[in-house]
Amino acid sequence: MYLDYVVLIQNDGVMKTKVISLLSIAFILSIVLYGFSNKQEKKKKMICKSTTKISYGFDLPDKPNNELSYVIKRRDNKVVVSDRLKKAKKLSDFIDYFPNNWIYEYESVTIGVLSNGVEKKVVSKNNFLTRGQEELIRNAKMFDLITVKVYYDSKNPVTDETEKNIMNFALRVSPKYEAEYVGGYYKMIQYLKKNTGIEVLNWSTDIKKRAIINFWIDENGEVTNPTVKESSGRNDVDDTLIKLLKSMPKWTPAKTSNGKPAMQEFEFAIGGDMC
Repeated sequence: MYLDYVVLIQNDGVMKTKVISLLSIAFILSIVLYGFSNKQEKKKKMICKSTTKISYGFDLPDKPNNELSYVIKRRDNKVVVSDRLKKAKKLSDFIDYFPNNWIYEYESVTIGVLSNGVEKKVVSKNNFLTRGQEELIRNAKMFDLITVKVYYDSKNPVTDETEKNIMNFALRVSPKYEAEYVGGYYKMIQYLKKNTGIEVLNWSTDIKKRAIINFWIDENGEVTNPTVKESSGRNDVDDTLIKLLKSMPKWTPAKTSNGKPAMQEFEFAIGGDMC
């Protein structure tokens, strides 16, 4: 009986020791994990803060921390050059990735050319161009808009029934060689960042905003006719953005297939990019 009591006391002491040890380990682990998560959160905030600054090489007074995104691209996403139009015999000759395999049967194809506010159209029965359509697109001038509307039937793969559909395409006649900023795109964006006025920086301080300016690069490589497509909401900011574009160094102008300089239109978008 005495031995049993001694063993029980000893076992109870061992259990208490184990419980205390486990609690100590759990406590230490919780402190470590809390410290790690807190450190990660601080690190995340530091990274966010560091990436939201525009590098000017020196500090500007009252410079906001919000990063500005700068994007310049040609105005029209879908373009076509005159050389392709002159050689085209069917739609896929001047429309990239034309989905001919979607079409079970053609109903009609209408091709239009919008030039100086006047549109001419010629209709055919399928994807092969008629003489009238060939002549229409071959005579299209620089910056004319070519539209294509395709009425067709397709087969539903589940029901095997015929369904009527319409496809629309719009392409701008553009120079073969696009205008380029001397030094490349990266240097152009760096120029815009370094020369952005304080009005624009303060405009994007507290809230994510955007402004879009359309402009042309003329035959001499200079910025001309900048117009506000989407206002910043402040006249002083819009004016500052227009002045910024006009201050850019000359570009290499666009060129036609025979090497003749040509105008080209671009779009400049700027806005706040917040964490």
